[in-house]
This record gives sequence, C-alpha cells and structure tokens, in this order.
Amino acid sequence: MTPPVWSSPVSLQLERAAARTYQLVFDLRLEGYRSWHIGALPGCFAIAFFALSWVVRTQATKSGDVGVNWYARFAALLGAGALLMSVLLLRSSWYDYQQLRAALESGRTHLVVGTVGDFQPGDHDGHVRERFRVNDEHFEYTESVISDAFEWTAGRGGPMHEGLEVRMLVYRGAILRLEIAS
Repeated sequence: MTPPVWSSPVSLQLERAAARTYQLVFDLRLEGYRSWHIGALPGCFAIAFFALSWVVRTQATKSGDVGVNWYARFAALLGAGALLMSVLLLRSSWYDYQQLRAALESGRTHLVVGTVGDFQPGDHDGHVRERFRVNDEHFEYTESVISDAFEWTAGRGGPMHEGLEVRMLVYRGAILRLEIAS
C-alpha cells in the first residue's frame, strides 16, 4: 500500500489549472508597442509651429517687413520644444515597453493562477483604478496611465470580474499575459 501524497494548496491549484482549458485574452508579444500615440500630439504641435514659422518668414520676406521675423523665430522655438517633448515621450514609452518585453522573453515573470476576488471595477473614463486580488497578490491598473501591459478595465468592456478563473504572467505587478478559464 502506498502512502497518501500530500500536496500543497499551490500544487493542487496548478494541477486544477493544468486540467482546464484557457482562452488567451492578452499577450504583450502579440499586442506589440501600443504607446506610440503618446508622442503624436506634441509631434503635431511641432509640425504646426514649424509650418507657422515658415509661413511668417515667407510673408515677411515678400512684404519686406523684417520686424515680423521674431514671430517666425518664436514659432520655430516652440516647434523645437514640441519636437523635443515628442521624442522624449516616445523614448520613455519605448523603453518601458522594451523592459516589459525583455522580462517576458527572459522568464523574469511569475505565474499567477487562481480566482479573481475583491474585485473593484474601473470606470468608463479610465480615471478610477480597477483593483482585484488573485490568491495573495493584488493588482491594479487604469487606462489613463500609459502602459503596454494589460489595462482593459471593466468600465470599457474588459473581461475581469469577481470569481473569474485566470492564469497570468506577471512582472512587477504588470500583467503581461492573461488567460481566462473557459
């Protein structure tokens, strides 16, 4: 007669999770770099200010009014500032994306499997953070913060809700891969 095998709660949970089928909801590798839009608005301002500078300078040259050139210089300076802001925002968001992607590809993530509890949905505007717990780990996110990690709130039709069985790859509190039991 063989002695009974005592399993820890975590190993039992993983066994149950292995027996289930999961549907992929989010994977950072498939989604790609989505935060590029953060640099779009300052980039549009840069184009507008450079165009304004060119128009003012062209009109001043045609009319012979050299005194208006300071408008052109000021518009060009504003354009340069907006361009710099655009580049810095793009660089920062790209760096964050690369960090998350490297963590996912190098295996620096950890697996979280369990049932969603203590669920507090986010609002439609994305200002209220969506919060929940799986096992002893707490998660929170909102769509108003620029991130390439999972941030789809229930207020905007996201999949999370109380009692949902999930399997997630997590890095520093960011959900990089989310699967839901079907």
